Amino acid sequence: MTKREEELLKFNQELQEKIKLLNSQIVEKENIIESKDQEINIVNNKLDIAQKELSLAYKKIHELNLKIEELIKEANYVIEKRNIEHIKQFVPNTETSVNIINEVEEIIKEEKKKKKVGMKKGGKKHPEIDYESLVKDTIYLESEEEYCSKCGEKLIEVSENVRYVVKAAKAKLEVIKIVKKIKACSKCNKEDNTIYYPVSNDPFSGTIITPSFASFILEHKYYLGIPFNRLSKFIKDTLYIDISKQSLAQYSLRCAEILTPIYEKMKYDLLNNEVKAIHSDETTLVVSKKDDENRKKSYVYVYRSSLYDKNRIMIYSFNETRGIAKTADWLSTFEGVIICDDYAGYTSLAKNNKKIKLQRCMVHARRKFADILKGMKRDERQKTMTYKIFSEFSKIYEFEARYKEEKLSPLEIKKRRKEDQLCIKDRLYQLIFNNEYQKNTSLYNAVTYVKGIWNDLWTYLDNGFIEPDNNACERAVKPFVVQRKVFQTSGSNAGAEYTTKLFSIIQTALDNKLDLSNYLTYILENSYNLSPEKLVPYSKEMKDLFLKK
Repeated sequence: MTKREEELLKFNQELQEKIKLLNSQIVEKENIIESKDQEINIVNNKLDIAQKELSLAYKKIHELNLKIEELIKEANYVIEKRNIEHIKQFVPNTETSVNIINEVEEIIKEEKKKKKVGMKKGGKKHPEIDYESLVKDTIYLESEEEYCSKCGEKLIEVSENVRYVVKAAKAKLEVIKIVKKIKACSKCNKEDNTIYYPVSNDPFSGTIITPSFASFILEHKYYLGIPFNRLSKFIKDTLYIDISKQSLAQYSLRCAEILTPIYEKMKYDLLNNEVKAIHSDETTLVVSKKDDENRKKSYVYVYRSSLYDKNRIMIYSFNETRGIAKTADWLSTFEGVIICDDYAGYTSLAKNNKKIKLQRCMVHARRKFADILKGMKRDERQKTMTYKIFSEFSKIYEFEARYKEEKLSPLEIKKRRKEDQLCIKDRLYQLIFNNEYQKNTSLYNAVTYVKGIWNDLWTYLDNGFIEPDNNACERAVKPFVVQRKVFQTSGSNAGAEYTTKLFSIIQTALDNKLDLSNYLTYILENSYNLSPEKLVPYSKEMKDLFLKK
């Protein structure tokens, strides 16, 4: 073998060794890749499971929130009637506003319609109350007869008929005497008059008000809806202490200052909610200046959490105008969906913040066509284009009701909406955009309205966490509207500011089913000791302490 051949043989052997080594490395890399692929599959499977579990958790939250909504609807009717009756007890008829009187009359009419003759056998009024545990005294009533009037036989007890009655206890004033012992050094005091005062965390230092009395004022003003002038008279008549309406306003202002950190924490939590959805609506509020000529219409914006959010939050925010600037500033970092009406301000909001999507209220769109149908004769309705459009909108709500009945999770709702409602969207598009309607008619105006918000009507199809309408927020607006009927106007912008802060905390507490009086007392007592995170109405700590059973 020649030297050249030996070199070639050696080179070939080295090459084979390198190829063998490379193949071994390739196999090793392939095994690693395969192992990583398996790990990725395991992680993806875990992620799928976690997403399904999270979706089921949101589904349960939504179910609970829907039950709460129904309970609140039922309770609001009773509460409004009770509040108005409560006011009538101590307000002369000449001072009662026309709005309140009409409201009572409407409630009475509605009661007559709903009330059934007699009571179901074995039934009990207010079954949610454990009367037996609240009994303070028992009265026994029995016939004076001891013997049968027919045969003379001694009478025996055969049964008992139990009835519970409720006695109202008059409010009373309890006075606490506070003695501050001031100390001084017997030696130094002669030279520089140094004295030592006791440290106090009293939020109402220098006044006669305590947290419990402040809670009493807030509850009567912002929950029962009693104006300060009438509340002043009520306190004087029942508690025998003269507190002017100006003092009551000052005490409420002080409460708003103390509770502002809680209000700000609620706004932060709503802004950063888990499901990335906020309902928004607004209502008017007249602010009176020096005289009637300077009365100015302002607005109160209302923001509410989604029914899928574990934290039930209501925020009321005063705006001097309907302008969106204040809302836009607050939502500058928000990323998610705003469920709202057709107000153009929301359009500019989404335009300036690309992270925000809008869901326009479907109910507002459908109502335009429903109102037209109400003016038609029944036998003429089904032949009209209005009826065809209205029917398609109604099918959406038939499907949405079905999803709730089947208790679907957000992921399942999103999937079903794609299957069930995309065809409705297509048919509505054909009816709205591919037909000509006579100008200056109600139908033309309704169709034009839908065209203007068309793209924002269908955001919900891609998101199982949001509703196609803004009904949840409109329900949150109602308590403020009811109270506005009582106080009519706000005296100043500052007054409106602190009113909305207090109203936010109170309505959120009520929405979370807390014992309002005890909750307000507690947070006023502990505002300097505990963090706002623990004092917000939906915190675990507050629910453990004050949730109504």
